Amino acid sequence: MKRFTFLLLLLFLSTPVVAQNDLAYLRAWVGKHPVNTPAEPHRNIYQTRPLRRSLVKLLGRKNYNRLLNDYYVMGLVTIVDDYIIVDRCERHNCDESASFMAANLRRGDVHVAFYKVYKLEWFHSGGTSRDLPREVLDTEWWRTYKPFIKSTSEVTQPARMTNRGT
Repeated sequence: MKRFTFLLLLLFLSTPVVAQNDLAYLRAWVGKHPVNTPAEPHRNIYQTRPLRRSLVKLLGRKNYNRLLNDYYVMGLVTIVDDYIIVDRCERHNCDESASFMAANLRRGDVHVAFYKVYKLEWFHSGGTSRDLPREVLDTEWWRTYKPFIKSTSEVTQPARMTNRGT
């Protein structure tokens, strides 16, 4: 009975934390590959819930599939401040095609960039690339591709309409 009470109390106390921040679970991915390697069981950070829902909503199906399928070379998932960072590039073509994702563990905002031959496309669930902390943009991925970027486009997901007349 004590064990049951303890588990119930633990569940009750942890529920508000999970409800407030649904991306906090991504912290467990730090130091791991974002997509499994052949010797590991099947897993993919982009297909975990609720990140998957956020990415599909932000990118649409076409760009979500691009993020899933076009990039095979990857580093380990890192954390900078409150942001989980995932960067990948196209096999045998890293100089010309790559992706970058930064997801804020505390606020839940997601930022995805696609680099393709001098062009950078940003997708944001809120804000712009200028709103990201300098430390997030000062990653190896950004330092590698920034000198080659000749055009940038940014899409911020529209805010949800409220009943306040906005």
